[in-house]
Amino acid sequence: MNYKLYIVLISLALLFSCKQSVKTAQIEGKWLYQKVEFLRQNPVIVREGEELEADKPYIIFEKSGKAKIMSSGKILSEGAFVLDGDIIRYEEILPDGQKRAIPFLIIEIDEKHLIFESMDQDTKRITAIKN
Repeated sequence: MNYKLYIVLISLALLFSCKQSVKTAQIEGKWLYQKVEFLRQNPVIVREGEELEADKPYIIFEKSGKAKIMSSGKILSEGAFVLDGDIIRYEEILPDGQKRAIPFLIIEIDEKHLIFESMDQDTKRITAIKN
């Protein structure tokens, strides 16, 4: 009986360790925000629907490794990114030329949907669709 349990546990460990890394081609393009959740707020603040649509926020990941975060027709942030497994390592270039690292954890991705979270003290979860 212990032998069977051991085999099952090893099989499960292998299954969970085989998670595929996200490829740059999967995130390239323009992603329109559908929902923004401020997870560290109590209660959690959620912006979606008409409230979010008014600002038309989105993020663009370019093939060149550059990225831009836009809202209300203005650039909120721009910089460069690289993928590290399921983490987008974004480096924002600040107006004074300094740089700030902002990692994003990819929660879910497919051809049309992306859910990711900022990995900082003001954690935000963003649900987006590809344009």
